[in-house]
Amino acid sequence: MKLLSIDKQEVINLYKQGLSSAEIASKFNCSAPTIRLYLENSGIPRRKSSQYLRTAKDFNMIRELYLNKKLECAQIAEQLGCSEDTIRQRLIGLGIYPHRQRVSHLVTEMTKLREKGSSILNIARDLHCRPSSVSYYLKKSGFPIDPLHRKIKVSDRPIIKDLYVNKELCSAEIAGRFNCTPTAIQYIIRQMGCSRSISEANKIAYKKGRMNTAKKDKISDGHGYTLIKNPEHPRAHSSGYVLEHILVWEKYHNRRVPEGYAIHHLNGIKADNRPENLVAMPRKRHDSITHLEPYKKRIRQLEIENHQLRRTLEDSQMIMYMGEN
Repeated sequence: MKLLSIDKQEVINLYKQGLSSAEIASKFNCSAPTIRLYLENSGIPRRKSSQYLRTAKDFNMIRELYLNKKLECAQIAEQLGCSEDTIRQRLIGLGIYPHRQRVSHLVTEMTKLREKGSSILNIARDLHCRPSSVSYYLKKSGFPIDPLHRKIKVSDRPIIKDLYVNKELCSAEIAGRFNCTPTAIQYIIRQMGCSRSISEANKIAYKKGRMNTAKKDKISDGHGYTLIKNPEHPRAHSSGYVLEHILVWEKYHNRRVPEGYAIHHLNGIKADNRPENLVAMPRKRHDSITHLEPYKKRIRQLEIENHQLRRTLEDSQMIMYMGEN
């Protein structure tokens, strides 16, 4: 049943019975903001989340589900038919801090594993968190922590350089051999001055089969642009890919991009290849418009405001149509 065929009084009665706007929206197959806007236009004061929980749910139930049954906030929210933020607020009102309890539990587990002799890397793998987080909390708990790259011997550095430069292994592969993190390997590589550029890393990955683009019609480069497989295009790269915004502009204007011209993104978002966001201009002029960044930000802001106004207008028209019926 659509919302347009629902009696006004039925929505109001459901709301007064204690149902939330989200629950009413799910019954009528529409959005919660639409229900809230309808109630506001009908002169019904909006009920606060705290009032909803005090009338429809018991605080003791939330405490029981969180502390005794060990449910997460998202699971409790789904069970009680409210938002996750509402559950967090109610727990904080009860003097229970979900984030602090989770961190406290993790720190306890980290401490136990460290006392058993586990390395920071193994603790991070067991607890599904980052090694930097493990180092931070262990150091805060009084454990002496050295940076991970210091645990690699000086005599191992030439081996790391040989693996990285000559055998073309990535930092993750080298880290697996030395039982450390890729970040530690990257730090040592930067110190030795043999880091790879993005293009060099992509060539090695492609050569080793880690980045097989043979079957991909659409890929993204390392600079935010989207490329389409079209080897017959005059502007195609040696790999057979051409920038998507060039194809979009040419299809919209039904002609090729003139020689010496580049396609500019008006809002500065390189992946936004809508025709209205693309303009062709001489390459020299395109290369000298870095000072237009404030205008790009303003365009992005206006686009967001325009989208929000359209949504509000659509909701208002729906409410007016409901009122006429």
